[in-house]
Amino acid sequence: MWQINPCCPGTKYPIGDARKEKVAEVLARVSKMEVFQRLNEGDPWRMGESLGVTEEAARARTRELENVCLYCDAFLGAFAGV
Repeated sequence: MWQINPCCPGTKYPIGDARKEKVAEVLARVSKMEVFQRLNEGDPWRMGESLGVTEEAARARTRELENVCLYCDAFLGAFAGV
């Protein structure tokens, strides 16, 4: 599999392409981003704070979608390239 995913293998938006980049380089790049720091800390509802998405808004959207992984996909789709 070529997709480098931010968390689970089913993530809709990969953070890199292992055919074109070294995994270590991708991880070094995203490790500096607040979005992925919060995700790495196990706090997906706070990953958007640096972009103006409050934890309350994230939890509300998660309730609407009925799944935190779907929230991650929606969030990463809206803020791709962050």
